[in-house]
Amino acid sequence: MMVKAHSPSKSPSKVKPPVFKLSNIDGLKKRILAADLDELRLLHRIMYKRAGSKHEIRQNILKFQGFPFDLGTPVSSYAEDIISRMLRSTVKTVMYWLGIPASSEATLDEKKSLILNFLHKPHRIKKLAKPKQTKLNASSTKKDGVKKPKLNLPPKKEVKLIIKQLLAAADYDKVTMNNILSQVYEAFPNYEMVEMKPFIRSTVKHLLVS
Repeated sequence: MMVKAHSPSKSPSKVKPPVFKLSNIDGLKKRILAADLDELRLLHRIMYKRAGSKHEIRQNILKFQGFPFDLGTPVSSYAEDIISRMLRSTVKTVMYWLGIPASSEATLDEKKSLILNFLHKPHRIKKLAKPKQTKLNASSTKKDGVKKPKLNLPPKKEVKLIIKQLLAAADYDKVTMNNILSQVYEAFPNYEMVEMKPFIRSTVKHLLVS
């Protein structure tokens, strides 16, 4: 919706909420600087419609001060489409980076709308939603106190194919990154797949925005 100027003779202008660069929002800069660079590529793509180089991703994200277009218009469809395809775990992470609180009763679509609206007009938020940290199960590397022997990793092409098949059949309202990781591990039972976790995570994110 386009913002229309009010005529002074008819009614007083309403005070607009201030819009900030992300770097000026309390605590946000620290979280962005601490975040994994590969994961930040998705946020950069939403903001600037390109992945960005490793040297500019954090800098550009912190300079961001809102979309230069209105939501619900043809030019906003790119960002809206990427956010609509986010996995639950990615939504949770992005909300933490941006400091967006959400009720535990909020649906996944409602949380995605919060992200989209925040990126449209960044602003300070008092309450912070912090995601729980997931710990790796010790049994993934040890069994009965003995380390599993490391096996050769499967070809990345095969792993990527499995990920494509899983995402094609996934229910985006329910699936999480941990679900995808578990199913990929199960598809290659004779390999120590934990070592491929970074590749699997980055491949999932790339496929969701490609």
